[in-house]
Amino acid sequence: MSVPGIYYHTGKFLVWLWCKYVKKTKIGYKDIIFKYSGWLFWTVGVIFGIFVSTCVTVIPEAGTKL
Repeated sequence: MSVPGIYYHTGKFLVWLWCKYVKKTKIGYKDIIFKYSGWLFWTVGVIFGIFVSTCVTVIPEAGTKL
């Protein structure tokens, strides 16, 4: 799978989790593309990717300075 595809599917999965557990709405994973725009999936996936890459690079460096 390509990197843009990973961002899209990660964002789609996170939006689906949000709908299922936070909003408590019953929506199928395959049907979520009909309710929300694809740009939302891209945006959530990219923001999550930036968050994860920042945590992976910053947290180990912070542990060595203690």
